[in-house]
Amino acid sequence: MNRGYAWRLCQTILIRCSRTYPKAAIAPRKNPAGRETGASTLAISAERRVTPAPLQDFLNLQRLIAEVEINIAPLQDNSFTNCKSELKFFEAAICGTLTLASPTVSFRNSIAHGKTGFLVPSHAWDLALEEAVAVVEDKSRYSAIARTAFDFVQKAYGWDRHAHTIARAVFGAEEPASAQTRKR
Repeated sequence: MNRGYAWRLCQTILIRCSRTYPKAAIAPRKNPAGRETGASTLAISAERRVTPAPLQDFLNLQRLIAEVEINIAPLQDNSFTNCKSELKFFEAAICGTLTLASPTVSFRNSIAHGKTGFLVPSHAWDLALEEAVAVVEDKSRYSAIARTAFDFVQKAYGWDRHAHTIARAVFGAEEPASAQTRKR
C-alpha cells in the first residue's frame, strides 16, 4: 500500500482547485493519527487561503464539515482501501455537504453518482471539481443532491433505524430498554 497516495492526490487536487477558483477557501483537516493532511503543506498556503483545523471530536467535526460545500475523499483503489468504510461520505451527507470520492467498494455501494455525490476515478479529479463547483453555484441542484444524500444516510445509518441493534450490542438486550420499560 502506498500510504501517501491520497495525501499527494489531495494536495494536487487542492492546488489545481485553488488556481482555477481563486475565491475558493481550502480547509484541510488532520487525519485520525493527528498528522496534517498533505494539503497543509500546499504551496498556496502562502496566499492565506488554507485554513487547517486540528484534530476534532466528532461533534465539532460535524460543524466544520457543514461549513464547507465540497468534501473530497480520494483513495487509491486497493485491498486496504476497499476495506474502509463510507464514513467520510456519511459524515458529509448528514451535514448537507457534497462528496466527491474515489470509486472504492464502500463508496460505490453508498454513493449514487450524480444523485448523492460523485464517484471520481483518479484521472478525472479536475473535471469532477469543475462539475462540483457548477453544482455549488446552482443552489437548486446542490440542494437536491444534498437532500437526497442526507435522506439516504439517515435511512441507512440513522441511530433511530438501528436502536434495536445498538441496544443488543451495548446491553445484550433483545429489544431497546424503552420497549422493555413500556411492557411492565
